[in-house]
Amino acid sequence: MNPIVQNLWLIPAAPLLASLLILGVAGSKGKGEAGALAIIGQVIALALSVVAFWQTLHAHGAHVFYNFTWFTFGSIPLRIGWLLDPLTAAMLVM
Repeated sequence: MNPIVQNLWLIPAAPLLASLLILGVAGSKGKGEAGALAIIGQVIALALSVVAFWQTLHAHGAHVFYNFTWFTFGSIPLRIGWLLDPLTAAMLVM
């Protein structure tokens, strides 16, 4: 399986981590450091989105999905996941 599909969760995690760092570390230092951390988080998310978009273009529009078990209720698993197709890849870049 394509490694970018398994790591799509990193795209929203990068800005989230940046916001937590802003709250914890840069909140008392100043606006310049907080702004730099916010921009770095967005640039990382954009770079990962461009990689996902690029790999979707090279797969000729393939629909790739990744599911994993989130919770298990007795013998019934609750599975969630994500889908990467040309439309979602284009929306990620936007």
